[in-house]
Amino acid sequence: MVLTTPYASIFSAPRTALAISRIVRRYHPRVTSEPEGKGAPAPEIRAAATPSSVRELAQEALRLARVDLRQAEATATAACDAAATLDDPTTTGLSFRCLANVRYLSGRLEEAIVLYQRALEAFASGNDEIEGAKTRSSGLQTLILLGRYDHAQSWAAAAREVFVRHRDPLLVARLDCNLGNLLHRLDRHREALAAYETSLRFFRAHGGDPQATAAALLNSAVCLIILGDLPEAEARFIEMSAHCRRNGMPLPALQAEYNLAYLHFHRGEYTRAIEHYRAAVERSREQGDIYHEALCRLDLAEIYLDVNLTAEAAELAEQARAAFAGLKLRYEASKATAFAAIAAGQRGESDSAAALFAEARRGFDAEGNHAWCAMVDFYRAIALLEARRPEDARREANRARDWFLDAGQTPRVVLAELLLARTELALGSYGDASRHAVEARRRLEQLDSPHLLYRASFVDGQIAEASGDRATALERYRDACTVLGGLRAHLHSEELLIAFVKDKQAVFESLIWLTLETMEPGSGADALAWVENAKSRAFADMIAPRSIGPRRAGRAPSGLKAEMRLLREELNWCYSQLDAADIAGNGPSEGGGEALLGRGVATGTVDDLRRRSRQLEGKLIKVTNRLRSRDLDFDALESTGISVEAVMAALPDDTLLLEYYEARGIVFAFVVGRDRIEVRPVSSSERVRRLLGFLQFQLSKLQLGEAYVRTFDEALLLAVRSHLRELDDELIAPLRSLLDARSLIVVPHGPLHRVPFQALWNGESYLVDHFALSYAPSASVFRLCSMRPARTTAGALILAVPDDYNPGIAAEAGVVASAMPGARVLLGDQATPDALRRWGGGAGLIHVAAHGFFRRDNPMFSAIQLGGASRLTVLDLYELDLVSELVVLSGCGTGLGGVEGGDEQIGLVRGLLYAGAQTVVATLWDAQDESTRRFMQAFYQRLQAQPDRAAALRDAMVELRDAYPHPYYWAPFFLAGRPSGRPLLGDTPLAQG
Repeated sequence: MVLTTPYASIFSAPRTALAISRIVRRYHPRVTSEPEGKGAPAPEIRAAATPSSVRELAQEALRLARVDLRQAEATATAACDAAATLDDPTTTGLSFRCLANVRYLSGRLEEAIVLYQRALEAFASGNDEIEGAKTRSSGLQTLILLGRYDHAQSWAAAAREVFVRHRDPLLVARLDCNLGNLLHRLDRHREALAAYETSLRFFRAHGGDPQATAAALLNSAVCLIILGDLPEAEARFIEMSAHCRRNGMPLPALQAEYNLAYLHFHRGEYTRAIEHYRAAVERSREQGDIYHEALCRLDLAEIYLDVNLTAEAAELAEQARAAFAGLKLRYEASKATAFAAIAAGQRGESDSAAALFAEARRGFDAEGNHAWCAMVDFYRAIALLEARRPEDARREANRARDWFLDAGQTPRVVLAELLLARTELALGSYGDASRHAVEARRRLEQLDSPHLLYRASFVDGQIAEASGDRATALERYRDACTVLGGLRAHLHSEELLIAFVKDKQAVFESLIWLTLETMEPGSGADALAWVENAKSRAFADMIAPRSIGPRRAGRAPSGLKAEMRLLREELNWCYSQLDAADIAGNGPSEGGGEALLGRGVATGTVDDLRRRSRQLEGKLIKVTNRLRSRDLDFDALESTGISVEAVMAALPDDTLLLEYYEARGIVFAFVVGRDRIEVRPVSSSERVRRLLGFLQFQLSKLQLGEAYVRTFDEALLLAVRSHLRELDDELIAPLRSLLDARSLIVVPHGPLHRVPFQALWNGESYLVDHFALSYAPSASVFRLCSMRPARTTAGALILAVPDDYNPGIAAEAGVVASAMPGARVLLGDQATPDALRRWGGGAGLIHVAAHGFFRRDNPMFSAIQLGGASRLTVLDLYELDLVSELVVLSGCGTGLGGVEGGDEQIGLVRGLLYAGAQTVVATLWDAQDESTRRFMQAFYQRLQAQPDRAAALRDAMVELRDAYPHPYYWAPFFLAGRPSGRPLLGDTPLAQG
């Protein structure tokens, strides 16, 4: 947040003389920190300098300060140089004060104080005490920002004595507003609000100072946000915006927009807040306003911490910290340090967090700011509770709560009471926990704060459940999840949607667990609805608009698109250099790579390139998020609402949906048909994870070479079947009597995304022998994919990129082309991302035979290696607009994905489904060349005969298994999205998309 201070005096826009205008143009963009005595003034200034012209320049500088700080600096500098030619102390003082005001607004605070002091000396030599008092009033904010509170109080007292003696209520009102800033800085918000209200009453009644009126409106609104009165704060912002428009003051309007973002944040409107802050950052940078740019970054860091974008928050906090340290602003630097500490705690770096918290508290102690000392205590209490030290946490939380109470900071009191309730709950003191929760609820009634309301409801539910009151617990958990759904509806970007729920899964898990525990047999619809609210909601919200129709054209600015293009070009160059280095055997060793030359890295090692590529990836994600936030699809995002009945109605004939969910260490399974829902607990999460680890180890043995596999083929098959049998016992056997259908749509959860369900073995047969299997990230995503309207498509596009590791890719492309005789086949360097964009938009079938790889460190950059040494990443797929009935990725591990918050599976399959593909076939592990070729041949032959893609996939697996009995060869392939569709036309020429 930022407060604004009125100038010592504000005039209407002057009629500047032509000679003065020419002087200003000469000085712009000249900036100097010592304008008043270095060399003789320019002849034009000597000729035009009069007390009147200097006043005109000073007035013009003050007017420009509301519009353009650089022009204001040039004009104020000209005023000082003109005043230096005159022997008039008052004129000299006015010019110094004018330049001091501009330097303050530019964040050059130490220079501003020097100039204020010189102005005071000039006014004293001219016996002009009223202008001296105005200078002290105007300079208060600079002293406040520098932490010189005693000095500020001394100046305020001296100014008040003069204003009262001269009986000037306007100047007293301005001083009250500035004094409110001092009280606000010390977090004495109720006293600050009273001071602002006093000045505002005068300005509303008498007018006379538009800038001071704007300051009082803005500053009182900031206090109202902190004190929890959001409706009145919003009313002040609206009044200020109208006031600024009437009086032509864009700079205060920018400050209002900045603080309005903080209001949106407190209401849980995260996307609106972030957009406001980003706009304010750009405008502050354009104005050369270092201070406000850093403040924007600081508050953005706070928002990102709240939605769990920890890395971004840490980066912003460090940027703000460095800027404030450079400006010698200890208070703001300490806040940035506290946010950096919170980010370190979120990353699990407890020692670093403790050190940063201690540093922040020392800074606030030195400032005499007890409120932020209390906030540091509060954050430390959270860390102590998470470290299972509830008694220590209670001590710190009590200390913080008491100070928040004294300061009248209701939102912070609510947070502290809820934290105390959690500590008492951890200590088993349910009565004391309930007392704190009730107090939090009582105070929460005064606030419009959904992000506090969901926390209060969740804590209430935890207390009720621990006390044995399941009915109340269920109601409170349901309330918490409902509020979270409302908050999530304001997050119009995938990044925010995913990050937001990372630390909130316990809320959904508690509700689902208790719903399952208390429900009557055969009534699992409520539980499934909440499961769907918890799983892949970001993806469901993303693709919801595309289930209605094709993507509409976005309105992204050309500058962002150009920046994205340049970032991609440099990133592809870095990737190609890294690939070349890996092939040459230079490897990724720190500091030991061979020297390389190129774009972005003038001279460096492989490690330099890796670091540079990570930086570019981070920048590209940020630009992409900004572009997609402007995309009409994302503007239209709303919470899609979960209708279990709609999911059931979307199921094809003779098909069941099998959805898994982990809650409190237990794996539950929902069996959903058109007319029934059954739910069963099937296994423990720990056991499934252990068995899956064993299975993956056995599958990895098939990569030890042909000689090893031939020698131990029977033993390898027996071992892998043993683990597949154990997983079948856990995940399928308890449900077998319920699975009375020909097709299954499997919706995994957590680690189950890596289970090859088609290969689960019951001792006699595999699961694929009984069912045609397909997969979906969630039941909601399956339904949305099934709703996609049929679009006119024709022909096939085949992209194939053979390499030394995958020489059979060319033969595979030939097999697919023979099954689709009208296909356009692009091999090697022809198979580029640009070719996909050109031809893929109208293709009914897209087959990509190329090396794929999964990036565990950054799943958004999982990619397919295409021709021309270029990569097609998940981010690139998001930019495509496909109409394909089917996209097949036959490369190694193309179906792998990273599981993020809310069970969001981030990988190539997600990117293709978002791009518009009806169905995607991909692989769970590195498939073998020859077996892949034979599988594709069988798969495409069957596709010609039937529209059921899942059945075609099953039949191809069964056929391949005769030649390759081990599941490693025939079971990596899986189908996601719509399991059936129209027959693929292989003899139609492909038009450009």
